[in-house]
Amino acid sequence: GIRDCCLSRGLGDVYKRQVRLETNADVVEAAACSRVAGSLIVYGGVTDLSPLACLRELGNQLYVEGVDIRSLSGLSNLERVEGELEVGWTGLTTLGLESLVYVNYLSLYENDDLVTLDLPNLELIEGGMGVHYNPLLSTCELESLAQEVVSPTGSAQYAYNAEDGCPSTPDPR
Repeated sequence: GIRDCCLSRGLGDVYKRQVRLETNADVVEAAACSRVAGSLIVYGGVTDLSPLACLRELGNQLYVEGVDIRSLSGLSNLERVEGELEVGWTGLTTLGLESLVYVNYLSLYENDDLVTLDLPNLELIEGGMGVHYNPLLSTCELESLAQEVVSPTGSAQYAYNAEDGCPSTPDPR
């Protein structure tokens, strides 16, 4: 399994392929890895990501779709997602990725309960972000995130989220 692969045969704690997690048992099996060189795909009956607390880096994509979890806080030590962080059709109320510093592209869609991002250490979204159809997620929070951490060469697209009347900021000129 994944755990054996990460801890034996000289691979250390790096898993070199894509990891697909469909059940909580799959999540427990992947708990030994601090880096996945490929993608991490979470779907199906997963309700608890806390066994993945040692995961620090993804070499490609984090894809979370159609799961009934309230937070990604089980991935609280995840610092880098070299590809896309894509979350859709979940029960999330917050992303809860407190350690995340870098992501290439942020994609959030149709998360009906998502209220806040909770990305306090995020420094850079290099490629851009697309955030759509999250009816409780503050447009103000998205505008602020876009201004603070999206690379000047990246794009920031967001629509059909909570229209919460952001206060206008004075022109610094």
